[in-house]
Amino acid sequence: MRLRFFFDPGAGVCFWSGDDEARARFGDYPVDIAALGLDPALAARGEALIARHDLSLDWNDPGGPSPWTGAERAAFAADARAFLADMRGALPSIRIDDETVSP
Repeated sequence: MRLRFFFDPGAGVCFWSGDDEARARFGDYPVDIAALGLDPALAARGEALIARHDLSLDWNDPGGPSPWTGAERAAFAADARAFLADMRGALPSIRIDDETVSP
C-alpha cells in the first residue's frame, strides 16, 4: 500500500491514496489522519502541520507570494520531514512517498 505525502492549502489533509490498495482502504484520494489509527499525539502533530501550512498562503492573493519568510519555510520543511519520519516508523507496512514542495 502506498500513500502520498504533501500539503495543499485548504485541503485539510496531507496524505493521499497512492495506489488501488490505499483507495480501497481509505477512499478515493484524500486520506484523513484520523483514518490512519495513529497515536493521538502523532495525529495532533499532523493536524497542526496542516493548519500551519494553510498560513503559507495569502488567502487574499492566492496566486501571489507566500507571506512566510525563508526561516518560516525552512522551519516548516524541517518539521514536516520529522513528522514524515515518525509516520514511516508508526506505519511500517505502508510506503509513504514524500512529495512535499516548500511554500
